[in-house]
Amino acid sequence: MHPQSTTMFKLRSLSYAASASLLMLAQSAAFAEPAQNLVFGGVQVAAKSSYAYAAAIMPFSDAALGRGWYQKTLLSWSNYRYDGTLDGNTAEIKAAAPGIEAGFGHAWGDENSGIDLSATLGYRYIRLTPAAPVGDNSGNSFSLTPQVQARTKLSTATEGELLVNYAIGPSNLFARARLAWLPAAGWRTGIEGVWQDEPNYAVSKQGLFVSKALNNRMVLELSAGQAKPQKDSASAYIGMAISSVY
Repeated sequence: MHPQSTTMFKLRSLSYAASASLLMLAQSAAFAEPAQNLVFGGVQVAAKSSYAYAAAIMPFSDAALGRGWYQKTLLSWSNYRYDGTLDGNTAEIKAAAPGIEAGFGHAWGDENSGIDLSATLGYRYIRLTPAAPVGDNSGNSFSLTPQVQARTKLSTATEGELLVNYAIGPSNLFARARLAWLPAAGWRTGIEGVWQDEPNYAVSKQGLFVSKALNNRMVLELSAGQAKPQKDSASAYIGMAISSVY
């Protein structure tokens, strides 16, 4: 795996987690009272990486979650490590990458289907220690990321979801599809597949997820699976996300 690709993969994985949670959690609160806000956060850990994020979605005064215009803001922190080359020798590189994203979106939908279009501007500072290998990304990083999310009921107990975004600047494409089963009121579980394509790098991911409404304002989701880079061995991941409306 190219070291620079490793760096960008970890950062794009972070954006994926937030975006994926956004769709699931926003649906859990959709069709709420006008101008009701959504806050959510989560963590994900793997063999050589971990990250956490917190975010808010705030509908405009004449809109509601799942319908109309909204503003969204995301704060995040990522830590990861990989093997790089320093002074001709292989060394473990450790990275810390705090970031912020903010933007606007518009959602259309009802209980059976919906679509959401949005765009965010992002800034991240990538710090590599003990030093940055030649060609690896470090320091300031900026992005513009348009995104589309869609969902539809396939039957009374199944749903399909699709999320696609493209980060202009890093030149990264991300796509995720989910098939969800609703076994009982407040429960959702199913399978997901992810494809991520970057310069000199690609990865596919397959996993399972389950979510439970804790009450009429909070939802908890757990996920786990396997990520397989094109030119590297597979690794497992596990994650958690929680949301609340207010």
